[in-house]
This record gives sequence, C-alpha cells and structure tokens, in this order.
Amino acid sequence: MIVLFIIASVLINIILYLLSSQRAKDLINLERLYSSLAGATGIDNVIAVLSREIERNGLKVLGFYKRNRDSEVLVNGEEKIPLFKKGSAVKAFFTMEPCKMGGYHEIDRELVSKLGNDIVFIPIHMKREAPCWQINDCGKKCVAKDRVDGPCWIVTGKSYQGNELKDHDTKLRKCLECKAFLPIGVFMVQGKRITRIHNFINRHFSAALKNSVLFDEVCHDARTDRLTGVLNRRSLDDSLASNFKLAERHKYALSLVMFDIDHFKKFNDEYGHQCGDMILHELAQLVRKMVRETDVVARYGGEEFCITFKGTDKVSATGAAEKIRARVEKTVFPTNKRLTISMGVSSFPEDNAEASGQLIKKADIALYQSKTTRNRVTAYRPEFPDMDKEKEGKKKKAVAAK
Repeated sequence: MIVLFIIASVLINIILYLLSSQRAKDLINLERLYSSLAGATGIDNVIAVLSREIERNGLKVLGFYKRNRDSEVLVNGEEKIPLFKKGSAVKAFFTMEPCKMGGYHEIDRELVSKLGNDIVFIPIHMKREAPCWQINDCGKKCVAKDRVDGPCWIVTGKSYQGNELKDHDTKLRKCLECKAFLPIGVFMVQGKRITRIHNFINRHFSAALKNSVLFDEVCHDARTDRLTGVLNRRSLDDSLASNFKLAERHKYALSLVMFDIDHFKKFNDEYGHQCGDMILHELAQLVRKMVRETDVVARYGGEEFCITFKGTDKVSATGAAEKIRARVEKTVFPTNKRLTISMGVSSFPEDNAEASGQLIKKADIALYQSKTTRNRVTAYRPEFPDMDKEKEGKKKKAVAAK
C-alpha cells in the first residue's frame, strides 16, 4: 500500500512537472511571438509572423487565402476561391473551424491534383467584442443566442437574426454584410495537430489580427476616393511616380490614359448632383473591371479619371482605351442615361517624358484634342499644341487689347 502511494506521488509530481514545463514553454513562445508582432502593422505582416509559428509547430504552410475587400473571393496571390462555391476553404472560412479537404468539389479537386491529399484549411478571425445576437440586436428572436460562436444559422441550421433563410447563398451573403462577422482568411497547411495550432492562434492573437485589419482599413481609406472606390489623386501621383522610376530603370513601357465624361455639367444640372455621384461611382467600377489587376485606376478630380497601364506600349494602351470607350457608350447608367467619354493616351518612352508629371501633362493634351469632337480616343503626338502656352498666348492678347 505504501509502495503504491509512493508510486502515485511520483507519477503526480512528474505530471505536474510536465504540465508546468509545457506551460512555461507556451509562455516563452507567446512572449517570443508577441515580440515578433510588435512591429507588424498590416494584416500581411501579421500573417507572415503567424505562418512562421505554424511551421515551427510541425505543419507546412502552403499558402494563406485572404478575403478580398472588393470582391467575394478568397485570394492567395493569383489564385482565387469564390466564397459562393462549395469547397473546404469556404466551409472553414464561414464556420471558423478547421476543415480537411475532401476533394469532392471542383476547387478541392484542383488543389488535390496539384498539392496532394493531406491538406487542411485553418481559419483565423478577429476578436469578438460582443455576441453576434447583441451586435445585431436580435434579442429573444435568436434561437441560438446562448450557444453561438460562429454564425447563428450554422448552429441552428435555419436561422439568421431571428429570420428563416432557406437559401444557402443568401445566408453566406448575410454573414459577409454582418458587423459581427469575424473571419479574415484561411491558412492552407499540411500536417497534424491542426486543432491545437488553430486554438492557439485564435485564442491569443485575435486582438492583434483585428488591429491589423483596422490598420489596413485606415490605410485603404487614406488611399481611396470615397465616392468612386478607386484610388484618389494623391495615391495616383505616388503610384505613377514609383512606376515611372521602375519603367526607367528596367526599360519597360508605361502608358497613362486620362479620360472624362462628356457634357457632365449639363447632366448634373438636368438630373442633380446625387445622380451624378452615382454615375461617377458606376463608371469607375465599370472601368476597374475592364482592366488588369496590375493596372491602376484613379480619380484625378471632378469627372476626370486616369488609368496606368504597366508594361503596355502606346498602341496596346490605345486599343484598351478604345474598348473601354465603346463599352461605356453602350452601357445604360442610372436614370436610363447613356454617356460618352473622351480619352487621351501618353506613353513612356515613346513620348519622351522625363518624369511622371510630364506623362500626365501629355495625356491631358491628348484628351484636350479628343474633347474637340468628344467620344473618342486620341494618342499624344508632338505636334499637338501645348495648352499652357495657348492659355498664356490668349492672356497676352487680352492684355494687349486693353
């Protein structure tokens, strides 16, 4: 009996020692991780730190699919997973629980054929400040009120904000629009001990993830034109200057297209400025969908916009501009009104611009030529008159006349 007691005491001490050692190890890991995250601001920086931690725990990180701000997809570089197509990544994202890829759906089959079978998606999410039913003010209507971590309709199978939602896509869209929706994206990994690392990250770093998302939102708002959703003038200047230097250094083409809406003042006077604002937004979004992801669309001011085409010569940029002009002419905008746009194109190195500002000026000169007849695309040519010199000449004539 005494021997059994001694053995039990020894075993208990060993277990306590191991538990305390593991706890001490976890605390050291946490301290190291928080130290690594101290200088990380945006979500991409935080994800890089957490990726290294996941790999330290014996898993192989194959990528991170982040929710794209402007579209309903999860993005990993050039790869995209639509949020309304069934698949393991989508399931993990919405349920906020790890999901092993089964290979039953189209996207899963593609990833399995490329990477193998042993793939798991680990979702990460922001810190929850309050229960979803409280944020949405559902009150007693929410049948999942006392047992909700993820979206309440996932828990109950049928309800969201106290309402019956039978259509699956409608439920998902409701989640994406919800202020209480927390998921940021999913890690694609290979290995074991998935649940442990999932709990570790989301328990300890959800606040850091939320701060990084808020930081990115502030940066996005500073760069973006609030009305149209494309870049603002300051961001255009910065982006164009940077791309111009790269084009100079690496000897590749860079083209700029400047365009504005024909007779826009008359349209505002007839239909009102609120409708005019809707037109500007719809036009900007239409143009953004027609260009590549590497191209830059920005609002220059008023009804004027710019598109920067990287690695594109004047002929190709003019062709792309013509497609946009033709598409706009055929599009029916709010109030059933059809619009036309005039466009000017300049290119480096063809137009001998020595700085990004000259590229803008020459595109503006070409746009001025288009405005003489409107609804057309004009590429810059050296024989076009300099508008500044024309204005200066008119001013001198007016002074002399006095």
